Amino acid sequence: MNRLLNLCLGVVLLAGVLLAITTSIIPARATSITSFIVNPFSTVDWFGEPNYEGDNFGTSVASAGDVNGDGYSDIIVGSPYYINGQSLEGRAYVYQGSGSGLDATPAWTFESDIENCQLGWSVASASDVNNDGFDDVLVGALYCTTSPDPNHREGRVYLFLGSSTGLSTTPAWWKEGEGFDESFGWSVASAGDVNSDGYGDVIIGAPWASYPEGHEGRAYVFHGTDSGLEDTAAWVAESDLPWTDFGQWVDSAGDVDDDGFTDVIIGHPGWASPEDAEGRAYVYMGSAVGLETTPAWTYESNIVDCELGTSVSDAGDVNGDGYADVLAGGVKCANPDNYEGVAYLFLGSATGLSLTPIWSQEGNQAFSHYSRSLASAGDVNDDGFGDIIIGAPYYDAGEEDEGLAFLYFGSAGGILPEPFYSKGGDQAGASFSFSVATAGDVNGDGIDDILVGAPAYDGGQDNEGRVTVYYGSIDAAARILLPLVVR
Repeated sequence: MNRLLNLCLGVVLLAGVLLAITTSIIPARATSITSFIVNPFSTVDWFGEPNYEGDNFGTSVASAGDVNGDGYSDIIVGSPYYINGQSLEGRAYVYQGSGSGLDATPAWTFESDIENCQLGWSVASASDVNNDGFDDVLVGALYCTTSPDPNHREGRVYLFLGSSTGLSTTPAWWKEGEGFDESFGWSVASAGDVNSDGYGDVIIGAPWASYPEGHEGRAYVFHGTDSGLEDTAAWVAESDLPWTDFGQWVDSAGDVDDDGFTDVIIGHPGWASPEDAEGRAYVYMGSAVGLETTPAWTYESNIVDCELGTSVSDAGDVNGDGYADVLAGGVKCANPDNYEGVAYLFLGSATGLSLTPIWSQEGNQAFSHYSRSLASAGDVNDDGFGDIIIGAPYYDAGEEDEGLAFLYFGSAGGILPEPFYSKGGDQAGASFSFSVATAGDVNGDGIDDILVGAPAYDGGQDNEGRVTVYYGSIDAAARILLPLVVR
């Protein structure tokens, strides 16, 4: 009883602190308003399962943008271990949004029909590469090869164009890695519009590329045109350091200096100077002629074996100053817990990104792999500040390796120090939050929604995987923020 009373008192005190913080950041004209934000993790609003054993559905998840132009965001899900005639050929699924939320069945699927291709290891919106008003999607297949030797593993990326009837059934463009064991397509993302020509551009990571250093890694940017993506990369960067996996994770950085050109962020987890495998992240700035050839910003962890750059992401605009912010994660960081993981947030400004992080958080549990996934969550509480979501897929929160997702709210001062909501997978070994993303606004209520993948979830089949969507929401009468207490 005393323990319960202490817990309740603690929650009340914390709520008071949060109320004070919230009141201090509300403009004077709004100080008389009070309201309650609904916990977006309190209810599962939609979930998908493939009902195929061992598919690992949800290994990758992303907003697909709006592929059919109906005003509702759609989502894309990767299932790289899908088997249908060919072992581990992989499959990708798109579910479309509507006024009542996501459809129960996918509107579009695509499978590789190539053994061990593992299509769906990565998925992303490509934004609108041909400027026709419909968003397009990318699907990465990290082990695909045209070689008769399945171990050649150049990797491949497919582009599918949106239209008024949804995605094309055949790829409008595909590109294969240029070398043996390159894993081209390990990560894929929209690059935004790096040259501000009105066409969306894309960025693709190939962390095992060898030119000539073994596994030095490369990143490629392809520009959009009226007919889709250009056949030849407009920009290529590589590390020139063997076995360092430059490009393991790539993403748009948004526009960190608000100059009208979007920028990109690239992870380099094997960077080792001076600390072994400390990891590094880079931002390259956009311009009228495309990305600059040298990074405008770098950050390294200075922690042995941290592998910073295992994950990187646009963070949206967490403090509402008009500049995009970024996230970088080091999944193996130990301080002191092995493989607890760490995430860093850097703010944009007129001169670019802050040189040091303004916020950081550790997993605080050994082998939880906090920051294996991280992303902008959009604005899930409709307060005008970007929010972020971070995954720890092997976190023990009642069940071993069930996984935990952490949602942090933005504010005028940046990301608030503790997660407001945390949600576990509720099943041992589910790897909940192996992938996380904003879903966009799938139900058209004007508030962004959250997407979480649990690829090892056992529904009716072992390791079939599950993807869950939680709708963002706000009670317009309120503004008191109450956190969900993690078990």
